[in-house]
Amino acid sequence: MTLLLALPPEVYSIWEAYPWRFGQSFCILKSFIMEMTSYSSVLTITGFTVERYLSICHPMKLQHCCHISRAKRCIVLICVVSILSALPYPVHTRTFYYLSDPHSGQHIPDSLVCNIPQKWTGRMIIVFQLSTFVYLCYPWLY
Repeated sequence: MTLLLALPPEVYSIWEAYPWRFGQSFCILKSFIMEMTSYSSVLTITGFTVERYLSICHPMKLQHCCHISRAKRCIVLICVVSILSALPYPVHTRTFYYLSDPHSGQHIPDSLVCNIPQKWTGRMIIVFQLSTFVYLCYPWLY
């Protein structure tokens, strides 16, 4: 999903940073998909690690609880947690003009960006810190 939907505009935005050419809707969708796939990747790797730990350290207990239905529940749980964790990003990501003409105050059309506006960065700093702890530091502890 990342390769098909989010990676091409990301590469294009690196190649040509300004202006954002894909519109508001795709900006929101791109931010959601990029974050959701990042979270699901971390959760999937953590799930595999826990599964390996259980199969090596507790092989007898694992025989009784390993079924296809458990695997399906884990996959659904990973998807739901990833979607819920990524929701703050599309809510706060917008297209906006980064620069204005200092004399007239009009927006410069070539400065359109897809990012989090300045007015929401305070809220998003908390989200960044929380996601860093939950999805980076916490899995390292295990």
